Amino acid sequence: MKKIYFLLLLSFLLVLACDDGTTTVDSDKITVRVIPDYLEKIDGAYPAVLDYPVKAIVQVTPPVNGKSVFISDDNGFFTIDNVPDGSYTVHPLFTDSASDKTVVVSTGAEPEYHEIVFPANGVGLYYYLFNLTESGFPAFTTDFRLGMAKMLNRQSLLDAVEMVNAPAQNLVPPEYQYDGLENIQSISEDPDWLDNHVTADQPVDFEIYYNEHEGAHLNIATQFRNQIEAADSVGSITLIAATDWDDFLAQRNAFNFDLVRAGWLMDSNNMLMYFQVLVDQAGYENAEFDRLVADAEAALGNGDLSAYVAKNVAIHNLLLNDALIIPVYYY
Repeated sequence: MKKIYFLLLLSFLLVLACDDGTTTVDSDKITVRVIPDYLEKIDGAYPAVLDYPVKAIVQVTPPVNGKSVFISDDNGFFTIDNVPDGSYTVHPLFTDSASDKTVVVSTGAEPEYHEIVFPANGVGLYYYLFNLTESGFPAFTTDFRLGMAKMLNRQSLLDAVEMVNAPAQNLVPPEYQYDGLENIQSISEDPDWLDNHVTADQPVDFEIYYNEHEGAHLNIATQFRNQIEAADSVGSITLIAATDWDDFLAQRNAFNFDLVRAGWLMDSNNMLMYFQVLVDQAGYENAEFDRLVADAEAALGNGDLSAYVAKNVAIHNLLLNDALIIPVYYY
């Protein structure tokens, strides 16, 4: 009897020794933390609670209990229960394989530490954002917005402002164009598309709101204006600088703009979260978008990787062709 009590106590102490907030694998489950690489360790460990929800998306190969795609909690932790013994590859979806981890599940094995850090630091998109709310500019029809996006010669703009960033032909940074997202559509630049598809009764005047009186944002806005004003359907574009950053954010969040400078640095490999940010920033509403998001979430819940990726591609292409933003360059 004493031997039984001793073994029970030993098992309990082993569990306590492993319950330190790190990621572990025990005999029948996979528990991993997936976090962005911009986080810094404090006293040798990443913060247990993150400032921004990660909700990372991971692929597990081979599938576990018929599921191959999973989502973490806000802080990057995810657990799969009832995992058969074997070797599994845990992969942050839409990234390259550099961050992949191999997890071995074996009955009776000692717990292992597993932590995945995926690329996010400095990864993002610089763009111009349309106001698509009811207070927005009525002349900005879908064709007008798409025509402006196609008209922009991004490489010429970047050369003019002496920047070496890659021109953005779609909404997803290259670091996340893997696992099917490399098949997303891109903008075909065409300086004549706007005039060939939009006939205005008179040239359209509008304003571009940005957040500094001088420097890179002004230079980019100036080059953008110079290109877009060449269209017959575009009149005068006025550049308006915010008084300070807080005022800029307040005006942008209140949709007090026609077209505004914006940018987003990736906090997660969860593309649904990223697409929702763009939608919310623009005040965009579309029942097809809502349907595709619901389908993607259902596929995720079912662990259906193929369907989940396909819905993400469809959502991207819808937003790109509806032109709620004009992508300029990748960070």
